Amino acid sequence: MDDKIYMVVLVAILLGGFYLVSVSLSSAPESPVYVNIQNGSALSVEHNTVSTSGEALRYVEPDKMTVSFSVQTEDRSATEAQDENAEKVNDITAALKAMGINEEDIKTTYYYVNVKKESHYICRNETYESDCYWTYRNVGYQVQHTLSVDVYEVDKGGEIVDAIVDEDGEVDYISLGLKKETQMEINKDLLSEAAANAKEKAEGIAEGLGASVTNVLSVSESYSYYPSPYRSYDYGVGYAEAAYDSMETSISTGTIEVSASVSATFEIQ
Repeated sequence: MDDKIYMVVLVAILLGGFYLVSVSLSSAPESPVYVNIQNGSALSVEHNTVSTSGEALRYVEPDKMTVSFSVQTEDRSATEAQDENAEKVNDITAALKAMGINEEDIKTTYYYVNVKKESHYICRNETYESDCYWTYRNVGYQVQHTLSVDVYEVDKGGEIVDAIVDEDGEVDYISLGLKKETQMEINKDLLSEAAANAKEKAEGIAEGLGASVTNVLSVSESYSYYPSPYRSYDYGVGYAEAAYDSMETSISTGTIEVSASVSATFEIQ
């Protein structure tokens, strides 16, 4: 009889323990499980990764020159000042077109008409107190028209400068750069080189760890190109002085630095 009671108690304990375990498991908070099923096998999607960046640099001769120039005129009449300014601008534009510059490559970047004032300090001395004051009167008008011209035959840069100055224009600055088509072509090549450089670094790291690169997980890129201003003066004088001294202006273009970089994350095994 005692043996039967013992067996009943043992079964009750076992059943109760199973119930508690099942309740505990069913009430446990769920946690996400990510798996990738491939060929009937469950594989973890966690990756061993290595991140690298690659760079590529090139020095390129410019194939575009932008010349900024201004025409300034003054007259007692605003209309006369504007008409004179327009005439000079037309003369410069005609000279540039005669040198093969397209009209769409000549653009206005700034235009203003300014009243020119003259100041006078007047003292009437009509009282024992100070009765001096400043007065201003209009004595004329100033007109400034600033334009830019894009030159794609860079070796003609000096001639362009001389033509502008010969027609009473003032050269403000020169910028050396690249045409859009050239930028796109160089950018493509540099990004390809930078990507290969990033992959080569990743493979070197993986080899050192006894692993190998198996996949690209992410990639980003950047590109750097800045047109360079030309601030040199030939013969030790300015553009205008060089032209008036009948000396042909010579411009040394040099090279432009263009760079690209690629950052990538690779899976390794």
